[in-house]
Amino acid sequence: MINVAVVYYSGPGNVHRLAPAAAEAAEKEGAEVLLRRAAEITTTSLAPTFEAWTKAWEEHTAVSRQVPEAAIDDLDWADVVLWGTPGRYGLVAAPLKHFIDQMKRPRVSPRSAGEPR
Repeated sequence: MINVAVVYYSGPGNVHRLAPAAAEAAEKEGAEVLLRRAAEITTTSLAPTFEAWTKAWEEHTAVSRQVPEAAIDDLDWADVVLWGTPGRYGLVAAPLKHFIDQMKRPRVSPRSAGEPR
C-alpha cells in the first residue's frame, strides 16, 4: 500500500476545499492517506483592508482547526507528498514554506534511498 500525505495551506479556504478531494481520490485508489494543514504563522489577517478576504480567512481559520497540523514525521511516513498552496506572487504561501523550511536539510529515509520497506 502507498502512503500519501496531503499537506496544504489555505488562506481563505479555496485550497482547503481541494485538499480533501485529493485525499479522497488517493484513498479511492487504495492509498493510506494523511490530510494535514500547515500551521498559521500569524493570528491576524494579512490583508486587513480587504474585508471580503479577511472575513473568508477568519471563517476558514475557525473551520480548518479540525484538520491536524502537519509534522515532519508525516513526511517520513509518506511515500508520496501532495503539496497544496495558493500562489503568492508566483511563490508558495509563507505558512507552507515555513513548514517545508523546518526540514532544514534534505531528509533521506531508507525508503527514499532505494531500500525496500
